[in-house]
Amino acid sequence: MSVYKEIVIGLEKIQRESKQIYNDACDYGVPVMDEANDPLMNQIQGLIDQYGFEVEKNAELKQVTIKAEWLDEWNGGGEESCDIIYTRIDRPNHPSLNVRGIKGFISLN
Repeated sequence: MSVYKEIVIGLEKIQRESKQIYNDACDYGVPVMDEANDPLMNQIQGLIDQYGFEVEKNAELKQVTIKAEWLDEWNGGGEESCDIIYTRIDRPNHPSLNVRGIKGFISLN
């Protein structure tokens, strides 16, 4: 486990840019329009490649969970952890979607 300033910046970006995904549910996250060229997806993939975070794939739920752990040296040096979850959307034009045409969304747990 190491100190990851990039993680804290990435988590803040996810929190800041999150919006309600479905108008009839409480799913919040950052919409992803293009998985291959999304800047946030690329940033998260870079963290996985650089720091070797554990990645769990759940085909049934169409989710990928990244288990991020780091030392927060800015707030007392304690160990921190967070799950970054990417959920793929089957129906990008579903009537209850607040953002039409999305491929999925990135959320925190």
